[in-house]
Amino acid sequence: MTTKRSSVQDISSWIRGQIRELQPGDQLDSIRNLADRAGSSPLTVSRAIAALADEGEVVTYPGKGTFVAGPHTGTNTSTGSIGLLINAPRTDKLHDSPLFTLTLPAVQFVLFHADEQSAMLHAGSYDSESEDFLQPNQIAAMDVKGVMIFGITDLAYYMRLSNEIPNLVALDVDTSNLGVPCVAFDQMQSAIDLVGELKKRKRKHIHFIGGPFPAPRKKPRWYYDSCSQERYDGWRAAMRMHGYNNIEAHTHFVGWRTGDHYQSIVHELLDLNIPLDAIVCESPNAVCKILEERGVSAKDVTVAGWQPQSAVNPGQELNDKSEVLIAELDFNQLGTLGAEMMLRLLNDSKTACERQLVTATIRSHTRQALIDN
Repeated sequence: MTTKRSSVQDISSWIRGQIRELQPGDQLDSIRNLADRAGSSPLTVSRAIAALADEGEVVTYPGKGTFVAGPHTGTNTSTGSIGLLINAPRTDKLHDSPLFTLTLPAVQFVLFHADEQSAMLHAGSYDSESEDFLQPNQIAAMDVKGVMIFGITDLAYYMRLSNEIPNLVALDVDTSNLGVPCVAFDQMQSAIDLVGELKKRKRKHIHFIGGPFPAPRKKPRWYYDSCSQERYDGWRAAMRMHGYNNIEAHTHFVGWRTGDHYQSIVHELLDLNIPLDAIVCESPNAVCKILEERGVSAKDVTVAGWQPQSAVNPGQELNDKSEVLIAELDFNQLGTLGAEMMLRLLNDSKTACERQLVTATIRSHTRQALIDN
């Protein structure tokens, strides 16, 4: 019979005892089972595991489980490690971007099982133009054998980094024109696919809401995200390919990439009674909310856009009654492919610059699912 243990410290000590009976790489029991065995709550066990992860005794991969750490899973840099360059000052400042909640754990999982040591490199600032931002020569001094880059879109920074580090892999940014290997989403093709689906549904007035290109300079250059431009280019190419006219009149650029900016444009379109039966945008949940508030049915206006695969309820197969068309982006796959690319680079650094594009899956969602999310 287990004794009731309530404090995080007690549970941490108990789990350490369990770890001593395991080998590096072995998986721990689920949080629920550990809580039952320890006579504690799942929340307390979860906090205890987080504390052990901070101490480097275990590593946790969302969706996969918690594993006993080995000598190659530490969090401090050491010679020959693979640096994971994160656009954040420190671990507790990571925001809820899928690049950090899904892609990063996927990378760590692949490297862990390849017996490669990895180390978190925190940029020190969100602004790549700041003096506090981790500089390429500082990373080179750590003697890492490769660096994987998360959430940084400053191309000038990539160029300076490529002069210092032999093996680089960029994630979610197409840096192939700089000679830096990368894994990114095929944003243009997904936009083309969305317009194609709207064409099948006989939508005649397909509007695009997106941008800005480039980002306003009131924010530093790191904020610029090329995916907006690629999505717009794909939409425009598809509109021409399918014979739609008056493309410029159906193009609307937002001043900033926040939901209220998209909603303001939708309000304006409705107030002016501009012909509208489909909207392709980068914030479909915000647009769906306004359409519902204005009493515009899904039969009258179909919304299409992009979301991380985990951000919404699992989509359904497309059908004639689809209310919202979502190009689902698999950030887990992004990380897996990126880590595998790094392993290939380490095996043969003389290979040509690789560029892999991850294809989005178009699925059907309800407006309410997007609004609730």
